[in-house]
Amino acid sequence: MTIKATCGHTLTKVEGLGVTCSTKGYTREGERTVRFGSYCFACYKKFVCNNEALLTEEAEEEWMESESWDGREDLTLDLPDSTIYELMKQAHELDITFNQLVENILREEIKNEMAAKMV
Repeated sequence: MTIKATCGHTLTKVEGLGVTCSTKGYTREGERTVRFGSYCFACYKKFVCNNEALLTEEAEEEWMESESWDGREDLTLDLPDSTIYELMKQAHELDITFNQLVENILREEIKNEMAAKMV
């Protein structure tokens, strides 16, 4: 029998049922939320290192009540209508918002650019 964690990874015998924790999240409307799940060790470590894990009830409450800056900025992109249409279709297929898709694309491109500069 295999067990899939919330992160989508198959858990090993060593990981057992995974590490259960809550993490920072956002609703489709961009409002803060707390996500609960069981994660593999690698994903749990990533959440902790990226300061996305909420390890106490106090941390969860602080996350939900905080109005602090979360590192995101408003950005205006001038894209052709055909590109916007294609991106909207992709977002729909992925069951995420258009803004989430664009944010994911930008994050990936920034990460790739930074990796290329390190080589």
